[in-house]
Amino acid sequence: MQSRRLSFALFRTRFTMLWERLYAGLTPIFIVIALFFGLALFGLFEVIPAWGHLILCLLALGGLFLAVILAERFIRSPSSQDIRHRLEADSQLPQGYLSDCLDVPFEAEIQNPLWQQHRRELSRKIMSLRHAPPRALVDKADPYAFRLPAALLLVTGLIIAGPNVKERLLNAMTPSVFERQPVLVDVWIEPPDYTRLPPV
Repeated sequence: MQSRRLSFALFRTRFTMLWERLYAGLTPIFIVIALFFGLALFGLFEVIPAWGHLILCLLALGGLFLAVILAERFIRSPSSQDIRHRLEADSQLPQGYLSDCLDVPFEAEIQNPLWQQHRRELSRKIMSLRHAPPRALVDKADPYAFRLPAALLLVTGLIIAGPNVKERLLNAMTPSVFERQPVLVDVWIEPPDYTRLPPV
């Protein structure tokens, strides 16, 4: 029973740490995407010149590249040692305590009264394991909380764009400098003099 409770507590702590790191890592990427598409939904790219549209697209790509690099610092699976240390901290247990719980003694030590007393003490502490709520790891990835105005800009842009959402998003990703412009060529045909015909 104690072993099952410990395994469940470790699993829950792993899930919490993965959520914290995933949320923190994806937040910078969300900020860049939300700002770019939020401005697009407001119709900004329909009123600025083509060169301004191209510059904003390049800035967005650069910001997205930096956001991905920053995300790699957070999005990684926690090690077993990290999980045990986190659960020990949440439960206010001394560091290394859970490692003792997972130790497998030699066969000769199992019948040792001191070892049995130690195991009973460990089992009692396992029943008091606590699971703390997720930590605000996202504050390290976004210390100035840019995610809030970015989300507000995106939601407001969706409301303002209305039925033009798809069109404005497509226009944002295709700067007009890449659109094919029609080519007009004036061709004059001048007949020979002996025909006495006007140029065509």
